Amino acid sequence: MKVRALIIDDEPPARTKIRKFAGMNPDLEVIGEAGDGMEAIAKILELRPDLIFLDIQMPRGDGFEVLREVYPELKPLVIFTTAFDEYAIRAFEVEAVDYLLKPFTVERFQSAVDRAIRNRSGGEAVDKLTRLLRDLQSSIPHIPRILVRNEGKMFFVKAADIEWVEAEEKYVLLHTRTQHHLIRKSITALENELPRGTFVRVHRGYILNLEALKEIDSLPHGDSVAILRSGVRIRVGRNYREALVRAMGGGSGGDQRASDGEAHA
Repeated sequence: MKVRALIIDDEPPARTKIRKFAGMNPDLEVIGEAGDGMEAIAKILELRPDLIFLDIQMPRGDGFEVLREVYPELKPLVIFTTAFDEYAIRAFEVEAVDYLLKPFTVERFQSAVDRAIRNRSGGEAVDKLTRLLRDLQSSIPHIPRILVRNEGKMFFVKAADIEWVEAEEKYVLLHTRTQHHLIRKSITALENELPRGTFVRVHRGYILNLEALKEIDSLPHGDSVAILRSGVRIRVGRNYREALVRAMGGGSGGDQRASDGEAHA
């Protein structure tokens, strides 16, 4: 069977070149194209390609963001394409299947494709890409934006726009000043992705953005509540208060602790 390939690049001439070279290979079938990160995510999830030619620098989500979003669900083989040598080396060194440094020749293209096809039946390529994403996660401890899927639409929410996060069973609810977005992800997984030092877990079910925090108010019986600039009040879990005070630059939280409770406006 032919290898079903998807071309992802924000430059039309680059997509045309890859499609032309792919047409010379009887083992390849190009099933579609995408011109930015968001479109790439949608096309990968819809078309389920065996192989993607993935540009690294693109609008609306770079190549690594695309992989982070689709790889838990789908695991296509990847050949990175880039005009920037430092990005190509980075991708290669963290175990990408292969990369094409623009401008590339048809011989270099076919060599990369042959390597991908050889790896198709084994799990080595999948293992390499899994390690790539894990290494990126550890070397880049935060993401600047979060992908939201809502009623067939996909868009990014900037992390800086999120004021607080609320757990909803297997989902989390992202609260911005004007909107709420539900995404399928655990609050612990999201906590590991949000910028450290800016977002703080204050309860088993809540995370808040320190930039949105106005003050911490003491309540009777040693409880406390975080008050946001928007007026939202969030109970601070007793096991989280000290970490919140430290994040605010206040040193130890002392003996004062807060009980787990509900967030409310």
